[in-house]
Formats: sequence, structure tokens, C-alpha cells
Amino acid sequence: MRFDDVTGRMGGMVNRPGKQGHGLPLNVAIPAMANIRIWQAVYGGYTWVIQFEPGLPEWSEEDANKHSGYTASYRRADHKDSSRTIKIEGGPWGTFTAAERACEQTWKSIRDAN
Repeated sequence: MRFDDVTGRMGGMVNRPGKQGHGLPLNVAIPAMANIRIWQAVYGGYTWVIQFEPGLPEWSEEDANKHSGYTASYRRADHKDSSRTIKIEGGPWGTFTAAERACEQTWKSIRDAN
């Protein structure tokens, strides 16, 4: 499984009509979004994603521990709908390598189940 950095393709916009930041790129409306990193791999008929979430300055220590770090998810490559994305349990991990290992272990579980 080879992950490529696809952070530059993240061109999301804030869609909150009447709210501050509406219509702005996410990294402008929410400056901490500029620090999010995303890697993607297509392997074994699935799309795998690892995301690094640095957290927001206003987060409590509890929220930072719960949500900051590397998370991973996957879905079948032929499913374009993000509602079919499955989060890999166990994250957030402290390193990219740990998240990558979780993806590989999940792939082995999927493959062995079939």
C-alpha cells in the first residue's frame, strides 16, 4: 500500500449561508484547517485515507487528546459517496506509520474474511 500526499487537492469551501466565513476556502475561514494533511492510497479495490488533524487552539486538553493525531478510513473504490466511508478504529495514532499499519491490518482482515 503506497500513500500519496493529496493535501493540495483539498479545496473545500465553507457552506454556512449567513454565517461568518461563508464562501471562503476552509483554510482561510478556519486557519487551523491549513495544517490538516491528507494521504490517499488505492489498493485491493479500496480507497484508503490517512488524515493528520492538528487540532484547534480552543480545544480542551481532553478534546485534543481525543481528536488530534492521525486517523484512517477506507471505502470500496467503486463507492464515491462519502457516507460509505468506514473509520478504522484505534485512532488517533501518534505517527503516520502507526496509522499506515492500521490500514494494512484492516486490509488483511478484509482479505482474510473473503
